Amino acid sequence: MLTRATSSLVTSSHGASRRPLVHCQGRAATCVIFARVSSGSGPNPNNRASERSSTQQGGGRGTGQGRGGAGRGGGGGGRGGSRSGRAGIGLRRLAGIDTLPSGFTFGVELELVFPASVALTDVQERLAGVTFGGQPWRLKNDGSIRCTRLDDGCAKGEVVSPILWGIDGMSSVFEAMAALKPLRPSVNTSTGMHVHVKAPGAWSLAALKTLARNAVVLEGGLDAVNVHSRRANNNSYCKSVRGGTREARVSLQGFRPVLNSIQAADTVESLVSAVNPGDRYYKVNFHALSRHGTVEFRFPPGSQNAAKIVGYVLLCLRIAERSVESHRARIAQSGAAFENLARFAGARDSELADWLRRRREELGGGRSSGAGGGCGCGGAAPGRGGGCGCGGPVRVSVSR
Repeated sequence: MLTRATSSLVTSSHGASRRPLVHCQGRAATCVIFARVSSGSGPNPNNRASERSSTQQGGGRGTGQGRGGAGRGGGGGGRGGSRSGRAGIGLRRLAGIDTLPSGFTFGVELELVFPASVALTDVQERLAGVTFGGQPWRLKNDGSIRCTRLDDGCAKGEVVSPILWGIDGMSSVFEAMAALKPLRPSVNTSTGMHVHVKAPGAWSLAALKTLARNAVVLEGGLDAVNVHSRRANNNSYCKSVRGGTREARVSLQGFRPVLNSIQAADTVESLVSAVNPGDRYYKVNFHALSRHGTVEFRFPPGSQNAAKIVGYVLLCLRIAERSVESHRARIAQSGAAFENLARFAGARDSELADWLRRRREELGGGRSSGAGGGCGCGGAAPGRGGGCGCGGPVRVSVSR
C-alpha cells in the first residue's frame, strides 16, 4: 500500500512559512522531508532547505504537489532501475549545501520520450501541478526528438522549467520528475538536456568572454563526462565550440584562432559570431543572450533522472560562477582534459569533482566508443529506447 509522509508547516527565522517537499524512494523508502520556503519573486542566497527524515512504506505520492512517486527508477539513458543507494546529487545532499553560486538563476529543458500509450495532455496536466515562483513547469513540442525502433512508437516533447534558483530550484527538478514517473519517461540518442544560466544582474561582456574561453578550453573534459552521441561534432544540435576540424578539437594550435577571436571581440554580437558562427546549435550557446539574457549549455545528455539532471546543472553553474569571477581554466593537453575540468569546476566542491570522476568511469573512461553500442559505456549496454545511460546514476555528495 502506498503511504504519504506528512509534515506540519515550519516557520523560518524570518517568519516565512515553509511547505513540505517530500521525496521517497524504494519500497521501504526513506522519505526525506524538506521544509521549503515558499517560492518568492527572485533568488535568495540565504534561502536554505532544512531537512528531517522518517521511514515510510511505499513511495507513491511523495511530492509537495501530492503527485509522483517511486515509479520505475531509471538511469540517464533508459529505464534501467536505479536504487536509492545509488543516488546522484540527491535531495538529502542538497539540504546541506550552503555554497551554491549566489544570485544566479537557471532553467532546464529536458527532451523526453514516453510510451505511445501516454497522452501528452496527461504530461501537461502533471507538470501544471508543479510550480516555482508562481510559474508552472510545462511541455513544448520539439521536432528534433525521434522515436527509435526500440521505443516501439512514442509520445515526445520538451519539458521546460520556470526560472529557478538555489536549492529550492533544484528541489523543483525532483518534484517535476517525480510527477512524471508514473508516465515512464525515457531518453534516447536524439534527446538532450539544455541548462540556461543567467548571471547576477546581467552578463557583462568581460564575463562572457571568460566563459567563452573556458567553454573552448574545457570542451575535452566535458566530452569525457558525456555520451558518445554528444561528443566532438557527433551531433548537429550540439556542435563543438572549438571549430569543425579534428585538429581544432584536439590541439591548442587548432583552437587558438577561436581563442584569438574571443579575445578580440569588443561587443556581445562579435563574441557570439566568434564562438557560435551561423546558428545556436553549439555545446554552449551564446545566441540565447539576445532572447533570454541567458547562456544556454546544450552539451548535457538527455536524462529523466533528477539526481543526474541536478549534477549537470551544478556543473554548469560552477563553470558560469568561476567565469564571472574571472577565473580562467588552464589549457591542458588532450590527455589531461578531464582532470582540467575536475580541477576547475570542482575547485569549491570536492564532491562535485568526485562525481565527475564517477560519471566518466560510468561512461567508460571517456572513450568515444565501447561495447555499449557506441555510447562510450565501457561494456555497459545502453538503456532501452536507444539511450546511452550506461546504467543508473552515479553516487555523489556535495559538501557544505
